[in-house]
Parts: sequence; structure tokens; C-alpha cells
Amino acid sequence: MSGEWRVGSGEWRVMSGEWRVMSGEWRVVSKEWRVASNEWRVMSDEVNLLYNGCRYYQAWSPTLPSAWCVAFTHHDLKVLEYNQDLKDYYEVGYGHNINYQMACPLIQDAFQHFRSVVEGEGGPKGVFYFTHSVALLTMMTRLGLYQDRHPLTHLNLDPTRQWRTSLHGSFAANVAFTLSHCPQHQHKWWVSLVEGERGVGLEGCEGQERGCTWDEWVQVVSRFLPCNLTHICALNQQQQQQQQQQDNHHQQKPAPISVLWGMLKWLVTLFI
Repeated sequence: MSGEWRVGSGEWRVMSGEWRVMSGEWRVVSKEWRVASNEWRVMSDEVNLLYNGCRYYQAWSPTLPSAWCVAFTHHDLKVLEYNQDLKDYYEVGYGHNINYQMACPLIQDAFQHFRSVVEGEGGPKGVFYFTHSVALLTMMTRLGLYQDRHPLTHLNLDPTRQWRTSLHGSFAANVAFTLSHCPQHQHKWWVSLVEGERGVGLEGCEGQERGCTWDEWVQVVSRFLPCNLTHICALNQQQQQQQQQQDNHHQQKPAPISVLWGMLKWLVTLFI
């Protein structure tokens, strides 16, 4: 990797660097920065900090070059992007079932509002929620969006993968459900899904990007309902027994402070 720029009378040079995947972690093997006669090595935490500065400033001012991005080649940025995708994949995505199971209340809320309108009970013209990207990504995962055929791992950086949070989890990311009424159509009620202001299809809906008929929507959502977070987040019986045994063990074992306090009281009593 090579790059060079100058600030005032100081000179910055990016020397050779490479990235390696080792046991699921990204590590900087050799990357050196030189300023005048001083030299230091940049480790993974600092690289992530530089990368965050690069992508944030580039997102805020996409037409202007970011000084933080000069440190990286195009390949470096691809690797760092994949590193972030892996993190999100296993923390809020398809990496663990509980990640997207917890998004059930969001889907249930949309279904209940739409059902009230379809059944003639009425309801608000719109319901809006403002949240963090974590909630959006878990809901997209619950809906089956951007799911790859094979799980993402550190062994393979797939440039054609669907799970790319820089695209569907970026600034101002949004998801919208729309209920449409078409009295003249065979299917009077129609549900559409929009992500990032683009129509997306749901598995089980023949309309794909155009949306689902009401019957199709009910079939899709019924896979997630009823929504019981207590059951989703509860430990199973074996885990509860193990936790209880650990708690009992800690309760039976005297704490070091208690032992010292007992010895101190014994010494005071002895000398008195």
C-alpha cells in the first residue's frame, strides 16, 4: 500500500501494510506511519478509529475527499467493510436466531394496525417510529431480507454477498409498510414493503417488489406470531438449573472480605 501527503512542514508516509484473518479476528500485521523522525505502529483499534473517521466524513461530505481515507487502499476499505458486516451479522443479523426473534413486536405492531383498518375498525393514517440501526437491522433480518445462502465467516470475503450494512444499514436507513385499498381489484387490500425508499419483495408474496395481497401478508406474518418475548428470552430448564447451582455455590463459599472480617473480630476479642 502506498500513499503520501504533506501537512505544513511535516511529511506523512503510509508504508507497506497488509491484513490477515486469524481465528475470526482482523489483525494488522505490518503497517507503519512516519512523521519526520518519529515512528510508531498502528494496531487494530487505531485502524478501526481511522476507518470510522474515513466513512463518517465520507458519508457527511460524499463529494469531498476525506483525509482519513488516504491511509487505506480500495482493498483495505473492502476488508474493513466486511469486518463491520461480520460484526453486525453475528450481533444483530442471521448469526444467531435470538437476534431477529426479538424483532417480533415490530412486525406484530404493523400487523395489528393494518388488521384494524381491514376489519373496519379504523386507525391512524400513519404510525412512525424513530430508532437505532440495530432495531432496523433486526427487523430486516426477521423479514428475511438480505439473507445469503451460506453464513458469513472470516474465511471468505464474498463481494457478491447480500448482507452489506453499508447499503441497507447506512445513515437515514428506513423501512416502511404501506397498506393500500384497491376496491376495483380482485384483491382489495395490498401490503407493500419499502426499504431505503426502494420496494423489496417478501418470501411468500407473488408480487415481489409490488407487495403482497392481504392473504399473503397474513401468511407471512403468521410465521412470527404470536409474539412472546418472555419465551424467546427465557433460559431453558437445563440452563436454569446450571445457573441455580452456580448461585448456590457462590452463596455457600464465604467471600474473602467476610473471612478477613471474621479473623479481625477474633483477633480483637483475643487481645481484649
